[in-house]
Amino acid sequence: MKDIRECLVWLEYTNGLKVQAEMELDIDGCIETQIRHMWEGRTRKLANFKWDLCHRPSDLVEGY
Repeated sequence: MKDIRECLVWLEYTNGLKVQAEMELDIDGCIETQIRHMWEGRTRKLANFKWDLCHRPSDLVEGY
């Protein structure tokens, strides 16, 4: 069973364009491959990226 989580990604392309977006990532899979597969194309290449979970496990538990 896949562990799919909502995540924020910050992308920077080789042409200087910067994008911030939300996407679902399989945390048990290769994050880099998933991001590159979704956001790269023949004419647009990623220079750098960062990602983070939208909701931390402690955010989902009452009392924290």
